[in-house]
Amino acid sequence: MKSLSYIVTLFAIVVLLPGCGGAQSLAKRGDRMNAAGLYTEAADFYFQALQRNRNNVRARIGMSQTGQKVLNDRLDRFSRSNKSGDLHQAVRQYREAQAYQTQLRRVGVEVNIPEFFTQDYERSKEIVLEELYEEAEELLAEQRFEDAKAKFEEVKALDPNFRDARDLADKAFSKPLYIQGKTALDNGDYRKAHGFFRQILDRTPNFKDTRELQREALEKGRIVVALVPFENVSNEANVEKRVSAYLLDELSRLPDPFLRFVDRSDMERLIEEQQLSLSGLFNEETAIRVGELAGAKAIITGKVLDYRVQEGRLQHTRRNGFEGFQVQRKSAETGQTYFETRYRPVQYSEYTGSNSVHLTFQYKLLSLESGEVLSSRIIDRESRDAIHFADFDGNAAMLFPASGNVRNPAPAAKRQLDGLLRARRTMKSATELSNALFNDISNQISREVATQMSK
Repeated sequence: MKSLSYIVTLFAIVVLLPGCGGAQSLAKRGDRMNAAGLYTEAADFYFQALQRNRNNVRARIGMSQTGQKVLNDRLDRFSRSNKSGDLHQAVRQYREAQAYQTQLRRVGVEVNIPEFFTQDYERSKEIVLEELYEEAEELLAEQRFEDAKAKFEEVKALDPNFRDARDLADKAFSKPLYIQGKTALDNGDYRKAHGFFRQILDRTPNFKDTRELQREALEKGRIVVALVPFENVSNEANVEKRVSAYLLDELSRLPDPFLRFVDRSDMERLIEEQQLSLSGLFNEETAIRVGELAGAKAIITGKVLDYRVQEGRLQHTRRNGFEGFQVQRKSAETGQTYFETRYRPVQYSEYTGSNSVHLTFQYKLLSLESGEVLSSRIIDRESRDAIHFADFDGNAAMLFPASGNVRNPAPAAKRQLDGLLRARRTMKSATELSNALFNDISNQISREVATQMSK
């Protein structure tokens, strides 16, 4: 037993030591580097140790000493650049020293930047800001927008509130997009123009007349698509109206501002005004005429070719099984009482059923400008739901299936029966299935329409 206890203890030490001792090991490596005079490398090990455990005393002490030395080196480089007149380099070096100070602060170590360094930095920063700002203005005047934007971003990084650098950075960003947007608008590429203007407005909501130009691009590029009344050659009355309603709902939710859809009620009003009959006279040629009257550039025609609903009756079957129950017994040897499980034959009910809806639908997307069939498809789809469950009036937890005239003790058979006893007992109705079917088909058609009309 003593040997086993020793092995367990040793195993625990081996498993847990890397997690607990990682920080300590790194701190010791930092000590060795520091003793060798390599304080930059030592600072790196101390920092890694504190990232693992901020409460490691050895690492905290070492980091305070070596971190200040590393910081002082960076400040010395800043001072040399500043004195030599390389102010841009000096400003970058001071900001790197600041970033290092912030990095150590995150692991709980404070290092100091003397005030005179900060004063020198502030003076140099003002000069650098002026130079960057002037360069950026010149680049902007030369319409070198990307270079100007980069310079203004440098100014903002040093001082977000310096003069009007923020506004000029926005101008450098927006001006080239504005030019490209106006060019696309003049060339009739309204979607591209709208995209350029949207980028501008996302950043600078009041840049020139961008919002008005975006509205102009949208108006000129808008495409009206009309849904003409669908045909129905199935045996189910009015199913075509349900398909049309679902499709219009999907189309209206497309995230394309250039598409506008005329619904079936508007089309039927036009048909009545033109005294066109839906029975006999209304065909593809008539649909095109009505679409043109509605100001549409394209129409969607549709035909329900087949619609079938199969509602199955719930099938009921009686099954044989065995129910376990407890019987109290008394031991003849000890006189103590105990419980014994016995099994009695019972019957339980098993139910199966299914509903299904089948739809075959044909649609066409026709361009009224070119007369071309942009998209045409016959969609054949079925929506089906089935249930299979069992019901028992007794103790379902102790119900076992039968195998012939005896209890089936197989665990797999018991699990299968338990699954049936817990199974879903409500079947989706034909209405629910048909709604899901209409929604699925409408979603497919709307995506295909959106793809075709955005080309």
